[in-house]
Amino acid sequence: MSNAIVAEVGAGGEVVIDPAIRERLGVQPGYRAVQILSGEHVEIHFVPPRHSRSLLGAAKPFMRGLSIPEEQWDDAVAQAIAEEFQASNASTGE
Repeated sequence: MSNAIVAEVGAGGEVVIDPAIRERLGVQPGYRAVQILSGEHVEIHFVPPRHSRSLLGAAKPFMRGLSIPEEQWDDAVAQAIAEEFQASNASTGE
């Protein structure tokens, strides 16, 4: 794919994004095109729409089987922060 692709501007100001560019960037129908004027050209950033699919279970392949009851989360977070603080101080010699 070349870096420069020419497209004609339609009567309503629309420009068709080349299929190779859409495929490479993963742009699909429904995405929003955020246009930013940058000097004498336009940058376009594509933002996917909000999805309605559940993410329940998405992290399951990355979990190590560690699970604690909900009422113990605050203590576990505090302990993790303390351990991280101690490790960072140990590496700096403080």
